Amino acid sequence: MSRQTIPSKRPAEAQEAAWVADEDRFVLQQSRKKAAIRVKGGRAQPIDWLAVTLAVIDPDHNAVDDEADVEELDLVEPESVFEGLGDAQMAELQKGIESYLALETVRSNREYWTVCLHLMTLLAQSLMRACC
Repeated sequence: MSRQTIPSKRPAEAQEAAWVADEDRFVLQQSRKKAAIRVKGGRAQPIDWLAVTLAVIDPDHNAVDDEADVEELDLVEPESVFEGLGDAQMAELQKGIESYLALETVRSNREYWTVCLHLMTLLAQSLMRACC
């Protein structure tokens, strides 16, 4: 069979892939907005602090999409977010980080979330050595 008779992608598949990418961008945008709103309202979860910190340091961040002005929000050092969390909170935070990592398409932002996962691993190892 010649190369010309094999389509690279059916139009329906390409359309579906575009729709999924748009949906992922929307979910990521909404997650960022919810994090900023919870931080502003004093109801922040650990994942929210990490997301807001990224919004402030991300050079490609679009402030027009923000529900709250991230420049006016209090920030915490990312490593301090992990301190004092119990096992259940760490598991929930890990799920949140993995969710952001799965949705994120910007390379530097993916690196940020990867570093956050690495920090969690290092902290867990450190706690295991300290207690045992």
